[in-house]
Amino acid sequence: MALVAQGATFIHQYLSSFLLSTPSKSPTALKLGVLSSAQINTTAVIYPAETHPDVILYGIASRDASTAAKAAKVYKFTKSYGSYQDLLDDPEVNIVYISTPNAQHFEWTSKALQAGKHVLCEKPFTSNAEEATVLVNQAREKGLMLEEAFHWQFHPAAHAWRHILESGKHGRILRTKAVMTASPGVPKGDIRWQYDLAGGSAMDMTYALSFTRYALRAQLPKTINSVTARVSSDDPRIDAAMYAYLTFTGPQDTEIHSQIYTDMAREWVGGIVPRFWELPSIEVETERAIIFFYNALMPHLYHFISITEKTSGQTSYHKQYKGGPLWGNVLTSGGKGGSSYWSTYRWQLEAFVDAVKGKTPAYWIPCMESIYQMECIDALYQSAGLPTCERLLVAYTFLKARGSKGLADADEDIANSIYSWASNAVLPFPVYAQAEDSSNEKDILEDQLRSTIALSVLATLAELLPIPKAENVADIVIALASFTSKDDPWTTEEAFTNSTTVLDKFASVAVTEAENSSTFWSVMGRILKERIRPLFAKTRNPAITNAGRKNFHPVPLPRFDASVLDPETKPWKNHDIYATAVLSWIIKQYKPTDSTHLETHFPLLVPPILALIDDDSTPFKAQGCKLLSQLLNPIKESKSDILHRTNLCSVFEDAIKPCLLSLPTITPEDDAISLLGEAYPALLTLQKTTHQNTRSPQTSKQVYISRLTNTLRENLIPSFHHISSTNTTSTSSFASFPYPRLSTLLLNQMIPVLQEIAIHTTKYLQEIVPLLHNTLTNPFGPAHPPLLLSAVAVTRVAILNAHPRVWRWRGEILSAVCSCWLHAIEEEKEIIDRANSTTSSNWAVMEGAVMAKLKKELRGVVYLLKFALQNSVQTDSDAGQLEAKEDLEKELKELVDADERLSGLLLEDVDTNDGGFFGDV
Repeated sequence: MALVAQGATFIHQYLSSFLLSTPSKSPTALKLGVLSSAQINTTAVIYPAETHPDVILYGIASRDASTAAKAAKVYKFTKSYGSYQDLLDDPEVNIVYISTPNAQHFEWTSKALQAGKHVLCEKPFTSNAEEATVLVNQAREKGLMLEEAFHWQFHPAAHAWRHILESGKHGRILRTKAVMTASPGVPKGDIRWQYDLAGGSAMDMTYALSFTRYALRAQLPKTINSVTARVSSDDPRIDAAMYAYLTFTGPQDTEIHSQIYTDMAREWVGGIVPRFWELPSIEVETERAIIFFYNALMPHLYHFISITEKTSGQTSYHKQYKGGPLWGNVLTSGGKGGSSYWSTYRWQLEAFVDAVKGKTPAYWIPCMESIYQMECIDALYQSAGLPTCERLLVAYTFLKARGSKGLADADEDIANSIYSWASNAVLPFPVYAQAEDSSNEKDILEDQLRSTIALSVLATLAELLPIPKAENVADIVIALASFTSKDDPWTTEEAFTNSTTVLDKFASVAVTEAENSSTFWSVMGRILKERIRPLFAKTRNPAITNAGRKNFHPVPLPRFDASVLDPETKPWKNHDIYATAVLSWIIKQYKPTDSTHLETHFPLLVPPILALIDDDSTPFKAQGCKLLSQLLNPIKESKSDILHRTNLCSVFEDAIKPCLLSLPTITPEDDAISLLGEAYPALLTLQKTTHQNTRSPQTSKQVYISRLTNTLRENLIPSFHHISSTNTTSTSSFASFPYPRLSTLLLNQMIPVLQEIAIHTTKYLQEIVPLLHNTLTNPFGPAHPPLLLSAVAVTRVAILNAHPRVWRWRGEILSAVCSCWLHAIEEEKEIIDRANSTTSSNWAVMEGAVMAKLKKELRGVVYLLKFALQNSVQTDSDAGQLEAKEDLEKELKELVDADERLSGLLLEDVDTNDGGFFGDV
């Protein structure tokens, strides 16, 4: 219904903006000349001029006279011109609108000013800031009006939005996120894809930067933290998309983190549905609210300003189609406060005509803003470094040829500039976010090449100017740390070697030198606070507070939160994909002796880890669990009680527990193995750390045992049965294991749990022993020996920890190990037969060795069982225990008499000094 209502409003406003009555023209009306016959003319200036009493559609020019004549006839211009210069030479023309390709803006704006015309120029103003400065100075000297057509800023909705931001009601601004994309995308062949015409997403979609600077009343960013560009497949000089992370200076020198994303070829949902709802918008987070301006570019068609209070979660909506805080009391050509059907372009023309006629316009964009805008764009392109590979290769060759000669002061400045450039160039592009798409293979190879060369540049430069002495240490560390995991698809072997070598040296210096140590941890804190935290800011978790503690009064998220479907809420997953690798490297730096630094950074580490664990993607869940384990290890070893002070143990446990339900058939076996292989160790480490690091571990022992047994009985054992019983109506006498690798993993995870609960294992033998019996007696078990070896290991641990009561289960245990022994003997014979029938015997040797290992460990289990029964804890009230001890030899002999092949298992002696009998490698 919301989409239907939005669509109806859009259509109504769209039609109304074109169906306004045409007023009578005043005697002093300005005569408008339009340079070019571009399609944008109709919406941007022709229709607005028709409804303005002080503007006459006088002339239109094109490089082709027939095209200009045709346009003049359709839109009722008085004259047409076969060249742009002819229009500018006409003294009747007062004002000029320039909509030529971007690269021609400077030339024809300059010529228009020389001809004494007031100019309204399409964005981007020019191709660079230098050209913009020339035009501004030229307009000032001539005393002419010059305006860049950021039409959206003139609409009442824009002023209402900024009024809300600056009201003080919602606190100071913390961060912004501006997005402008094109889906289904800008057509190939369009001038916006042409480098020579100043194309590119950051140039054409400069509105995203405009939204941000307008909201902050900012001139230039304090720092450009990172810029990532996705280049065009047809021309690597053109940015098809650009993602920038900037820092602006707010009131009282506070920092405001801003993200800007432009994309001329936005990927369709599932490759099928274009993102027609993804209109140019900006989100602003303040201290007390999140304020979202939807469709900031064309608010006259449809828009809303939503204000979501952080504390209550309540959202209110605002709209402003006329009047408002700026235009409310202004008498316009459409009446007081303007008309609700005016387009953004019509509001812009209203102000432009007022300025030309010597009136004070209700709103005006100073020319200096256009210079600042172009300076920002220039800086973004410089940071992105397009085109890159060739320039990087030249830089690397020069640095290698230069050698390790010392640097002068001027050389250090140049080295820092190269550091900054290469650090931005090295970061992986978002192409890996859709790595499963085979069509991206070429882009991936190009990106790997660029990153590898850039890392070589950084490594070579580090020999000339050590990282601690560089100006932008944080950026360099982020660039290098992005390639410290071989699991990441963008990390090649060479990239891994270069990055880890340089970072290991950087980290080792911090450990050995106290002065560098403080710098090192200061840099880690900066990266976490300024680079990692903003990327995870929109992935909200009601279970924790902003200080990284447990939230005892959480505001529940909506039952259906549409934001989870928006990839822009997870830039760490879709744009800044290196963030998790950097986070992982930082966590690995904490040693038990660094507990002070770890506790200081702890609130910055918790939200990203929880965001990863809570993600809907299995690889990210697994990575989150792995990072949690890495973080808990130094906490456990340093005896820190940070988990108790923040009450986060239950929060982490609640996050991990749902991961344990990721089982086939809903979750593929490979995904389940990767996730559970990290989730169970993380949960056990969490529970162990919480228990050991409490001030009174003895009193928490019972809670610890209770949590472990819950994991065993509610997760491990039920999960094993779930994946081992695919057909509940089967009458088969033995269990099936359709997912043997996952079954093996679950058995392996039972081992540390049983070791921790120790004697309490006796309570659960009635659940453990039948499970092991079904596994070891399966006749198809030798087809996957690791499953049998794991079952033997669990049996061994169960005997060691539950020896006082294992006599009650000796029959089931002996039955299981005897069956497994006989199956192993039969498998050995089949291995020999298969080896004799083939020319290659290498595989037969390996398979034979596995069966030999299995048989050896089975003998070890029998030894432990015999030892437990023969050295039992005798009690007066338990005659069965004594009987089991007395009857053991008799029972074993009966089994051997039934099948003499069991003699080697049950009667042969075991060398207790040989760890191979007990699972030691």
